[in-house]
Amino acid sequence: MSQYDKLVTRLRDGMGAIFANEAADAIEDQATRIAALESSLKLADSEVDRLSAIINSPQSNDFLRAVSTEAEHQRQRWGSEHDAGKTPADWFWLLGYLGGKALHAYAAGNADKAEHHVITTAAACANWHRNMCGETDMRPGIDTPKGEVV
Repeated sequence: MSQYDKLVTRLRDGMGAIFANEAADAIEDQATRIAALESSLKLADSEVDRLSAIINSPQSNDFLRAVSTEAEHQRQRWGSEHDAGKTPADWFWLLGYLGGKALHAYAAGNADKAEHHVITTAAACANWHRNMCGETDMRPGIDTPKGEVV
């Protein structure tokens, strides 16, 4: 093998090692980034779970906070993009139904349940107000259309 061929071989070997090291570093950087993203997603998932647990739990005590949280729960649970069935009468009967539940719970001696029903009634009022302002798609007392996921 000539000196020239030996030099070319050494250069190729050296360049191959350089490229191999750069590739390994790049792979390691990507793996670190992927691990960081996975960690961020786990944190985001746990925050979504935490907030969902708050929204989907009965609220009481701090009235305004409880009404706001319950109103959001109602919108998430019974929301729909369809306008059919959203009449003032539907809202009125929903309030009567929920208010009646509060009355009966209180009469039965269950003040905690009565308080919760007062809050759900107030939250329904908040959603009726949003509906009047065109800011909600809640459909009180109307079944979810077939094939639509709640």
